[in-house]
Amino acid sequence: MQYLKDDIKNEILESALTEFRAMGYNNASMRKIAKNAHVAIGNVYHYYKNKQELFNSVVGTVYDTLIYSLREINKIDAKEAVEYNFQQEPKEENYYGINLMVGKLLDVCKEHNIELLILLEKSKGVQNKYENTKQDLINLLDEVLKTQMLQNITESGAETGNTYITYVLSASFIEGFCSILNKYENGSEVKLLVDQLIKIFFKDIVSRF
Repeated sequence: MQYLKDDIKNEILESALTEFRAMGYNNASMRKIAKNAHVAIGNVYHYYKNKQELFNSVVGTVYDTLIYSLREINKIDAKEAVEYNFQQEPKEENYYGINLMVGKLLDVCKEHNIELLILLEKSKGVQNKYENTKQDLINLLDEVLKTQMLQNITESGAETGNTYITYVLSASFIEGFCSILNKYENGSEVKLLVDQLIKIFFKDIVSRF
């Protein structure tokens, strides 16, 4: 019956989620996934032809939702959208698009924090687009900083120097975000720490140049 097949498939996915989080893609065992799902190994291969296909099923929807949302945010013109406008008061609450991007990350964390952690930290070896999720996030954040923060710095009369600094900031911030995800699963704790991380990295950053 269909509902039994769905139950079996869900058990496999739940077991895979736990295994990928603990072991990462490279070291995850299909036999252990089957054992913890209480099904025969043949049943796993009945639904998923290999480990990569199973991994894709675990993280694919979360990846697509996240990357689409962040790319849409990156299209926002801060000078046209008042609620995101760095020229509007209170200026101290604006972080040059960072708060918008992190807001989307936190939205995903509310229901899919384990999948997000797997994408960012546990996808080495999968040999498809999911392996590069962390780099994709760094690049998207770098684009936001280059189009928003550097423009603010220029308008303030300060010297931007080497624009590679935005990449350094982006990479460091995402590493910090991953460190928080590795340590905490509770959504409220994650949000509190990430809010603090945003302030440490980006609050009043223009005045520091």
